[in-house]
Amino acid sequence: MLFFPALVLVLTAAMLVVAILRPPNRPAAVAGLYLLGYANIVLAGQIANSFWAMNRLWVWIALHSIFLAAAWLAWQKAGRPSLVAPWKDQEGRFLPAGWRASLPRWPELWLLGLGVGLAFLLSAVLIWVVPPNNNDSLATHMSRVGYWMQRGSFFPWPTTRIWQVSYPVNMQLQMFWTALFFGSDRIVESVQWLGALAAVVVVFGLARLLGASRPQALFAALVWATFPEIILESTTTQNDLVAGTLFSAMVYLLFLGLKTRNTGALMLSGLALALGLGTKQTLFFLLPGLALVLLLLLWWGGRQTARMLLAWGWSGLAAFLLVGAYMFVVNQISFGHPMGPETAVSAQTGGQTSQSLRENLAFNVFRLMYQAVDPTGLPDPLTGYAFKAKALVVGKLAEWVGYPVEEPVAVAPGHKFVLRERYVLQEDAAWYGPLFTLLVLPALVYQLWVGLRTKDALRVSIFIFALTFLILDAALRPGWDPFQGRYFIPVVILSTPLIAFIFRPGRPALPARWLIVLLALIITQQTFLYNSGKPLNGESTVWTMNQTQLKTLQSFYMREPVMMVEKYVPADATLGLVTYSAFLEYPFFREDFSRRLVQIEPPERIQDLEWLRGQGVEYIAILTSEAVPAAAVPDELVPVAGAGNWTLFTWRISNSP
Repeated sequence: MLFFPALVLVLTAAMLVVAILRPPNRPAAVAGLYLLGYANIVLAGQIANSFWAMNRLWVWIALHSIFLAAAWLAWQKAGRPSLVAPWKDQEGRFLPAGWRASLPRWPELWLLGLGVGLAFLLSAVLIWVVPPNNNDSLATHMSRVGYWMQRGSFFPWPTTRIWQVSYPVNMQLQMFWTALFFGSDRIVESVQWLGALAAVVVVFGLARLLGASRPQALFAALVWATFPEIILESTTTQNDLVAGTLFSAMVYLLFLGLKTRNTGALMLSGLALALGLGTKQTLFFLLPGLALVLLLLLWWGGRQTARMLLAWGWSGLAAFLLVGAYMFVVNQISFGHPMGPETAVSAQTGGQTSQSLRENLAFNVFRLMYQAVDPTGLPDPLTGYAFKAKALVVGKLAEWVGYPVEEPVAVAPGHKFVLRERYVLQEDAAWYGPLFTLLVLPALVYQLWVGLRTKDALRVSIFIFALTFLILDAALRPGWDPFQGRYFIPVVILSTPLIAFIFRPGRPALPARWLIVLLALIITQQTFLYNSGKPLNGESTVWTMNQTQLKTLQSFYMREPVMMVEKYVPADATLGLVTYSAFLEYPFFREDFSRRLVQIEPPERIQDLEWLRGQGVEYIAILTSEAVPAAAVPDELVPVAGAGNWTLFTWRISNSP
């Protein structure tokens, strides 16, 4: 297995470059290591893709070796700076002084740290046990990995789901890398898990930058790790958590670099922005806020700040051209638009008119804020009572002022906003729980006032990012739907450090500290127990289900066709698919990517027998409720089995390829 040698190559190159850049503190060094390792895989993937060689291990090993050699030469030229210095504090220690003495002084903080550590450990176990099973992962994220594995490239292919071939690729390149070197999908969710760990460090670093003590900063970082959506996202193959980590790391390193006049931190900040824009398109909603923040920094800063921002901008542009722009260029060449086909872009942003923009702002800013007031994680029946109370109070107020918040206006197709709706606890629909509501939201407003009074650009900037993202997400998304909580992860990471100052020393604050810690641990426990995507409670749990059951747990209608294919189609066969619409095809690949899939797109191509034979198609699965009439299926194909709306065909013996 080449997984560990490849990992050593990537991490060693990253450590050499971190030593060259000399970040000013350990959180920045950790962030730099994460960013440089991420960038290494992205750059190698882009080069391998250009030569249709993504599925060749030796190409990746060669590229990582070349990057390591380049980093070593640069390190030599820089005077062989210390490799361990970035990981020590100002007194030259690897660990903070007095950490043992902190146990009797901060027992509640140690308890919270133990709980969060166990939560990350349990998440790692769930990653190993439970395969990717959320709808977006099966239809887009992991399906991309499967097709890239068999094609050796992410250049567009015929597909019923256009997002498979047009979304940014940086996050999926990390998952592809783990799957290629590990030989299966067993640890692909670890990419988000590592992103969560990196975000804990970023939250700590931001809190310290705001002036918090080490215990206060650690408190904020640990509380962030107990928010329900963060726990749920950290074991998925979605990209929201990683995108949030990249953007928040950009903000942290930017302000740290300006404060310490550290060019290395500014360069890493530019790299983080480039990687983030190449990871998830919703980060573009944060760019107007970033523009306002830069104007604020220029207004409150001097010439030195302007010069450093100029250097940051150039480094960010260079990094974007290197590791951020590739997929946008592919889209421009393939579809005539950097974001993909015009129809797909319009579907994601709603094709807004002036009227729809007004309606979205009038309704959806409020709806999103309503969802952010979230009691998720409290033990039942408290959670249920809290949801009902929230709906009752807000409903009466809306009725009193004549605000028709539940009207079917500014909603996405197939959805309806209902005040009393309580959505299932899973990564798509979850928000951030009662501690976010009780601590972060008030701190966001209070710290804005503190920032304006003291001209603290970081405090004001955090509020700017939160407000502008809320407005743009509400305005530009194609109507409200219940699945937008995860898009707010970047601003939640940026906002949570503001709660550090709530953790005050002294006996008067002791009951509040313990109450917050115990509530955080209860929320963590409840989130794990009642996660519908990875259930640990009830009659059916992750420990009692097989891989097919786990993979189709959140899309039960796919279970029968997957079982049919597993029964009749050999593991190494080529399976053609006719569906007429997007669906969740990843389970057909199998966990080791041994089965090859071919989308027969457009469906009429099923009549092209020469093309089918040229593709090596041995079996064809047709979603019969949407398929062409039976007469359109060539006589050379005969049915083998059926499952629900699916029918499996193969060649007559005399016509098999």
